[in-house]
Amino acid sequence: MSKDTFVAVIKQLRLFLALAVMLATTLAPLQPVAAASLNANGGNSPSAAAKTAPTTVTITSPANGSTLVGTQMIKVSVTGSATVNSVQYKLDGNNLGSPVTAAPYSLNWDTTTTTNASHKLTAVVNASRQNATSPTVTVTVNNPPPPPITSPTTPPTNTSLAPAAKVSFTFDDGLASTFTNVQPILAKYGMTGTDYVITGCIGMTTAPNTCHANTDTTYMSWNQVETLQNDGWEIGSHTVTHPYLATSDATDGQPNVLTPAQVTQELVQSKADLAAHGINATDFSTPYGDYNNAVLAQIAKYYASERGFADQNNNDWPAYNDYIINDYQVEGTTTVAQVEAKIDDAIANHRWYREQFADYPKERRAVIPWIW
Repeated sequence: MSKDTFVAVIKQLRLFLALAVMLATTLAPLQPVAAASLNANGGNSPSAAAKTAPTTVTITSPANGSTLVGTQMIKVSVTGSATVNSVQYKLDGNNLGSPVTAAPYSLNWDTTTTTNASHKLTAVVNASRQNATSPTVTVTVNNPPPPPITSPTTPPTNTSLAPAAKVSFTFDDGLASTFTNVQPILAKYGMTGTDYVITGCIGMTTAPNTCHANTDTTYMSWNQVETLQNDGWEIGSHTVTHPYLATSDATDGQPNVLTPAQVTQELVQSKADLAAHGINATDFSTPYGDYNNAVLAQIAKYYASERGFADQNNNDWPAYNDYIINDYQVEGTTTVAQVEAKIDDAIANHRWYREQFADYPKERRAVIPWIW
């Protein structure tokens, strides 16, 4: 199928994908100035001076002493009454990325660009009246090596081992809009896609609902999921309840890290739920792209691949890792011309890209497409 056809599909899909931008600032109120009051003898007591709470910053994720793989979201907690201008993360004393200027001041750190070793993380807050530096968090980067590259002893004459460029469209969560909006567009061009569904949310066809991924949107029915499969779509697993698998986030309703048994339950039960509807799920997508080596090892027991979320590098054939598949995110401001340029680069260099269009609030994203 021609590149122009892929570009036409992307243009039409953008009509249904809306960017939700969350902008928030953290500003603690100043302490009120105490009013003068009369003492017991009738005299005026002195007015209390205006007080300001000192600025403090703490790295809340990753935890001190943790082992990291792939892309890790670094999170901080900033307290105090001053206005926060930015947070600059530092790795072993050197700047890690650019200053983050918007709340909640988190940063995606691609650990594959760092050596496998022990490293020190700090966060420096630039505030209106006072700067602050966090306590040091020590982590160990331990990314697995890519799978070995094998080739025939005597390759066939005039035959290249590199694949031709391909495009695949993938979506997360099992949203109703995938069935009602996206499927007809892909079908128009003779294409199908992959949907990684949250089995515990399938059937929540009205909103608001109790799906942890997003309570304000609607999800497919099991009949619609089965119809997608019958139409040639792949249905993958995205857990039962959409939890963080390697870390936790109390602000998102998960204060505790899952035990290994709980992670296994999410992997096994989602696969069983799909099997009960005639679907053999062989591929998995981690909620929030949250994983570590232990989680990847558990995933590998039940699935043939893992597609993350925040891993944003190229997948250079043939050395990419099936259990840490990288992506290229497409935001609301990304143009069709930029996506077309990625297709051209994929054709020229046999790289595998995963394009993301915004479809979910906060940090959730639809994923379109993968190109290699």
